[in-house]
Amino acid sequence: DIIATRDQWRAVQSPISSAERDSAEQATTGANAALETWRSSTGVQLENLFETLGAFFGDLPSPSSAGPERARAAAVQTLSAELERCIAVLSRDDDATKRLAALDQNIERARARAAVLDEQIAGHATEAGSLAQALAEILPHIHSEDCPVCGRDFSEESAQPLQAHVSNRIAALTESAGRLQALAGERTGASRTLADAERERATVAARQLASTARDDLKSRRARLEELLRSLMDIASAAVTGEQLISA
Repeated sequence: DIIATRDQWRAVQSPISSAERDSAEQATTGANAALETWRSSTGVQLENLFETLGAFFGDLPSPSSAGPERARAAAVQTLSAELERCIAVLSRDDDATKRLAALDQNIERARARAAVLDEQIAGHATEAGSLAQALAEILPHIHSEDCPVCGRDFSEESAQPLQAHVSNRIAALTESAGRLQALAGERTGASRTLADAERERATVAARQLASTARDDLKSRRARLEELLRSLMDIASAAVTGEQLISA
């Protein structure tokens, strides 16, 4: 059995020549030298980069444990997702800022319109309503040009008959009362518009970032963009390092 086993071993054995062995040793020595060169240059850069990334992401695999390219690819994916989140939050905050500016303009216009309406309402209120009713009650008692209130002859003041004058005055006051009612409705609408705008402004303002939080997020975005560029620039070198370590 031993002899048969020895013969089988000799049959399958592939003797390696000294030249082939020397070539393999030289290739191994060259690969080790290339690996050390990579570790002292790009490898150090990659490790330093991951130390910086550790301040942002504590659960990233390190290049030494996962391999340079696998660790780099995982870092790119994580960093890209966080960068997208930062950009989205800043974009929403920018939209909120623009909306607040528009709402402030709307609120200012609504308040100005309400002030004008209040002034017009006050002017019409002094002339409408009760005075028209009082004159309407006096009108049936006017039978000549003598004023039933002051007793003077109205023809001395105007060529228009006193009764026609009072009737026109009642009509004007009645029209003023109608205008007053329309202005009151418009004022109610202006108040509602103002209240809606102020309520929306409070809601939008609650979503807006504080100035310090906005500045911190902008700084974080800028730093993440810088780190992502560094990771992308080192991509081919990380692949080379992975191959050297595997070899």
